[in-house]
Amino acid sequence: MTNEEFQANFIRLKLDFEKVLKECRERDQKEAPDFNIFEILKVEREEVVHSRMLFNLLSPAGSHGQGPRFLTSFLRYCKDKIVNFPELLARALVENDRVVVVREFGSAWGRPDLAIYSKVLKFALIIEIKIDADDQTEQIPRYLKSLRDDFPFAPPQSKALVYLSLSDGGAKSSGQALSGKDYFCMSHGTHIAEWLNLVCRETLPIRVHGLLLQYLETVCSLTDEGSKAMNARNNDGEKETLDFLAKPGNFETAFEVYEKFSEVLKSLQKKFWAQVRRMIEEKVRESPAKFDGWVCLPKEKQEDQPFFDVGLAPLNRNAMSYCYLCLGQTTARDKFGLRYGIYLGIQDVKKRPPEISQAVLGLPEFETLKSYLQEKHFKVRKEEWWIGYKELERLYDPQFLNELNRYDKTDEAKLQLLVGELFSLFEQARKMMDALNIALARE
Repeated sequence: MTNEEFQANFIRLKLDFEKVLKECRERDQKEAPDFNIFEILKVEREEVVHSRMLFNLLSPAGSHGQGPRFLTSFLRYCKDKIVNFPELLARALVENDRVVVVREFGSAWGRPDLAIYSKVLKFALIIEIKIDADDQTEQIPRYLKSLRDDFPFAPPQSKALVYLSLSDGGAKSSGQALSGKDYFCMSHGTHIAEWLNLVCRETLPIRVHGLLLQYLETVCSLTDEGSKAMNARNNDGEKETLDFLAKPGNFETAFEVYEKFSEVLKSLQKKFWAQVRRMIEEKVRESPAKFDGWVCLPKEKQEDQPFFDVGLAPLNRNAMSYCYLCLGQTTARDKFGLRYGIYLGIQDVKKRPPEISQAVLGLPEFETLKSYLQEKHFKVRKEEWWIGYKELERLYDPQFLNELNRYDKTDEAKLQLLVGELFSLFEQARKMMDALNIALARE
């Protein structure tokens, strides 16, 4: 493909692809597939949230307004799908049936998450919910005793204990109790997700249906398998864009863009780091007394290395290791996040962070610097090159790439703010860094 053909094909591909993306955006605006209240509130893995959600759904008095409908469907699902699960209901529940649903049921044998029972219909069900918490000592045997002692009105064949966890494997604290006989294992990502999927196919109030779909996505996200399955169902927009690019008339041009893009990105990143390095060098030249003993470190890696960083380093670096101020790239190739902070440089590149750490961990100067960074809300972790750092906004997006290309006055101002963060830290931590470098030189 000649350059002229490539440019003509690229323009055609760009215009057609923009139409596809516009259609996807309009569909997203209409359906909001990524909106999930559980994800927004960061409670996807909170056991108490799942306990309350299932309590409300299974309670005939729940705010969903569907009476015993969900409880009936859940018990029928368990009978149909769980091997040897007893038939707790002889018929579908109706509004006047007296069924009690209790959270954290109080018993001499413990506090199971849910207890569901009816003295009139003579059945009892205990559900213990697990996400990340470990089993309590003898939890399953104790809850089996609760079934026996606390619900004497229900015959043995009308009682069941469900252990609901991330997998459908047995409980760790089951004692002599056998899964599939004495108690029954269910998983969030398989059984609860499958039941919710069946429920969501029915006609429901809009608010109830929307929340159940969000909860279905949430329980699926708890396991890798469920998350993959849910992503596959939700990625209609992505599939549409991929199918467009894979068309015979588009594939060749798209592939050429793909082959060239890594070099384009590398070129833009080099331009960014050259600009930042120039700003640092100018500041050092403008105030030589202020930066006495420190020098700009234009530490650009070799062509085959994916990371870039710049900073201020002590002029005399004779020790095995030294600390310096650094603005660096957080991830390789496919992302371009930034972090800044204080970094541990080494003369022997064969040394690894744990070995270096052993040389500096005991130094009081190191502890002083680390404590200061923690007070200023820098991240401090063991066995890392960074002594302390802060993440900056992730800049790898189309808008940023356009800014890299332009470098107008607005973009220069943004970079000045970025460099300003670096020099502000230098002014605050300079004495502590000098003290640590002197100590390192003695080691």
